[in-house]
Amino acid sequence: MQSDTAVGEFDLKVCDPSGSIIQKLPCGKLIPPIHFSYDGLVGDVTDLEIFSSNSNTGILFLTNYDANTQALFYEEAIEIPKYDEATWSGFLSSEETDTFSENTVYQINRGTNKAHAVRRWDLQKETGHIVIQDLLKNQIIYEGDTVLDEDGYLVNEEYYSHILWDNLYRIDDYSANPALTAWINVEFDSIPSFLAEFGFANKEPVYQYYDTSRNLQLELYRDQAIGQGCGIVHQYRYNYQLEQVDYTYGFTFDSIENEQWAAIDPYSLEPFELSYAEETEDLEEIFEYTASGKLAYYKLQGNVVWLHAEEAEEAKENAKKDLILDIAYLYRDDGTLFYRKYSHNPNLFGTFFQTIDTYYDEAGRILYEHRYVTHGSYDYYYIYEDDGVKPTYCLSLDNNLGCYLLLAMTHFW
Repeated sequence: MQSDTAVGEFDLKVCDPSGSIIQKLPCGKLIPPIHFSYDGLVGDVTDLEIFSSNSNTGILFLTNYDANTQALFYEEAIEIPKYDEATWSGFLSSEETDTFSENTVYQINRGTNKAHAVRRWDLQKETGHIVIQDLLKNQIIYEGDTVLDEDGYLVNEEYYSHILWDNLYRIDDYSANPALTAWINVEFDSIPSFLAEFGFANKEPVYQYYDTSRNLQLELYRDQAIGQGCGIVHQYRYNYQLEQVDYTYGFTFDSIENEQWAAIDPYSLEPFELSYAEETEDLEEIFEYTASGKLAYYKLQGNVVWLHAEEAEEAKENAKKDLILDIAYLYRDDGTLFYRKYSHNPNLFGTFFQTIDTYYDEAGRILYEHRYVTHGSYDYYYIYEDDGVKPTYCLSLDNNLGCYLLLAMTHFW
């Protein structure tokens, strides 16, 4: 509505069911028609966004959950850019010309009430050169030449989008780096003090794993003579001052299990357990392939009989089929497998390993898996000591709601 006090400006007037105004928020100058949306840019679906017609910027009002006030929104508006896509971790604004493409991921900082650019890719269409940056760390995540189609668009766009969005860290009220927490329920004031406690002071790690954003995720130390070792997991956040905060978790191990290596086929289209044949009907398989003929997507859907047992026949006939298995693949430009995303129907197979994110190196070898379980997740690190296809070790960690516990350190023969 037009502002009562400022000419040419608008107010947002929030009313109760009777029509009485319970809150009035200044919106500044807006040009009708005005667009309202509720995409939940900080995870709350009731956060309100307002854009003027043909404007490249808008305003965001965050939801006020204070039970002691009638105010539905916080009063301070946050200026946001016009965006094309929103997820739980950020929102994407893109700019396209004949010569370049720029995609920028933003996140809301509730401490400063600002939208911050956190990731960006710059693509030069004349050369196919792409640079993906972590803007908070001022670090290049990926740089190289890629392939464009005849219209100047990325042929392998899903791969580069995954790199752009992967491992986005939350901005919140983190004031300082906390102490290292060990699975033995002891806190250490620093990483060096933890390493010293277990005999690894001033020692170099025997293994390190970096995520796709070039952040150190795991470091592993081991005394080969006695078979004992320890490790540190890094989990990152950003505080309101946009400083990176490293939450570290330590663990130890004093034995290594021996196990025969069974190769994991990334193209297996089977669930982990339980036959679903007797519980489903009207099964349908969907396959999608890349231009070079590699499997890009597999979907198995049908009707889970017992889920719809009490529905009317007409409802059953018109109902959308249930998803049973969903598997997606991403490849590098050279055709090597980079990433596999697996998910299954928890009604058929349970929530244990319901989703699995798997990463591969340029030789197609499995490097790392993140598996969802009901209480948190499992992380699997596959460690190679030569150029062979079989890992020498596998480290499995149980992330029990943020605290890491060792499951096993396995040596393969």
